[in-house]
Amino acid sequence: MTDPSKDTDEEALTPKDLQNWLRQEVADSTKALELRLREATALVTDYSQGKITPEEAARKTHAFSRRWGEALPGTSAAPGRSDAEILEAIDKAQQLTARPRDYTDLADRGGSGRNITR
Repeated sequence: MTDPSKDTDEEALTPKDLQNWLRQEVADSTKALELRLREATALVTDYSQGKITPEEAARKTHAFSRRWGEALPGTSAAPGRSDAEILEAIDKAQQLTARPRDYTDLADRGGSGRNITR
């Protein structure tokens, strides 16, 4: 339950705030997938065609891992794994490594529905 004394009309999220947050989340996730796959495909293609050495491939794979991390932290989309199992594993892995994002001010990413005309 939330503490009503901490909510003011100014701070409460509106449906527009969350709609804008979702729009930005979709755009960011789509762009991340595009960039990630392009980089991974170029690496595999270059190595498969002999354009880079095994050492270069290892270095680029390491750089890729540092940049992007795991696609599904702490798990994989192995056949037979349910969505619930995957989400549980991600939550467990994130508890160990990640700081939660602060969604109280969505304006910094263009997510606030306040004072924005679209």
